[in-house]
Amino acid sequence: MKNMYKALGTLVIIVALWASYMPVQATERCYPETGYCIDAAIAPYWERNGGLSVFGFPISTVQERIVDGSAIRTQYFERHRIEVHPLAAPYNIQLGRVGAEELQARYSVDNLAGPGGAAAERAQAGCTWFAETEHAVCGELLRFWNGHGVSLDARSGWSYAENLALLGFPLSPELTETNDGTTVTVQYFERGRLELHPENQAPYMVLSGLLGRNAQQRTVPAAPAVTTEAASSILPDSVLQTFIVYKMPLAGYWQASAHGIYSAVTNISYLSTFSSYTAPYGRRFVAMTVQYRNDRQPNQATEYSGPELYTLIDLNGNEHALDERYLALTRHMLGTMVPPGQRNGGQLLFLIDKDTAPKQLQVTTNAGIVTIELRVWPIIP
Repeated sequence: MKNMYKALGTLVIIVALWASYMPVQATERCYPETGYCIDAAIAPYWERNGGLSVFGFPISTVQERIVDGSAIRTQYFERHRIEVHPLAAPYNIQLGRVGAEELQARYSVDNLAGPGGAAAERAQAGCTWFAETEHAVCGELLRFWNGHGVSLDARSGWSYAENLALLGFPLSPELTETNDGTTVTVQYFERGRLELHPENQAPYMVLSGLLGRNAQQRTVPAAPAVTTEAASSILPDSVLQTFIVYKMPLAGYWQASAHGIYSAVTNISYLSTFSSYTAPYGRRFVAMTVQYRNDRQPNQATEYSGPELYTLIDLNGNEHALDERYLALTRHMLGTMVPPGQRNGGQLLFLIDKDTAPKQLQVTTNAGIVTIELRVWPIIP
């Protein structure tokens, strides 16, 4: 009997060790606030190094760029741009130099000198001096710089190299800027801009600026329209029929742009019940995440965006307005005015027959209708 228990104990240990070495499959994380999902390869980095408070929500799909002759995958977030490089871990994922790019765009310099020059900054007490760029970091901004980083090893706490991997060296002294109507003290770094908000309680007195948004607007053109003119782009009827039984293709991401308005839909799913509601007999709910963006020039019109402007058309040609129970959805879409360069997003709910499936989603704008064609092969983010 003792030998049997000993053998079972050994087996349990072997199984536990085997399981601990099994690779964990990366999964993407989706956010209806912006209508985008974090790429599966980037999600662990995003979560491990501060998540929402450091990087913000994703605001783009993954895009491939050629940098120094090598192809890298990039994804924009509200505060940063995360890049996947062809390097060995942990240096394969890095942050883009959005701070340096913003400094160049605003001040047309790579390194902004203070009023008294480097000597005046270096003479400040209680600061850390960075000889590499000849700037000092002080006070609350220094505490933030020392207290945040990118994990490069398994040890707790942040090393100097890990601090540097997140923000990089300072590129300016402390400045006073007005951003989005608010005047704040800021300091530029290679990979970000720190902002001092003394009106906030700790630990939110220092925030990272929304430079990912600015960088995306400078470098990413408006999304091209999705058209259905070419017959080869339309899904065959046999595939369309499967939408009646199953949800749309996994991770499908459909998009269209027209009249200066870009819109997208993803995460389409069927629900027989949700919250305390049950779909009537022979019918089912269709929930989806949508994104609406005003891509017009800064001097052009602000546009209203709201859930009531969306119309779902099914495979039988029937039109469906927003279901009245959509407010029970988590993170449902709200109506708001969207200035050029801004966006709105959230979840919508429709009620359709069980013997059909979504075919198109139409968005009514002041300039005309934007049609998101769901019968084309989706773009995978």
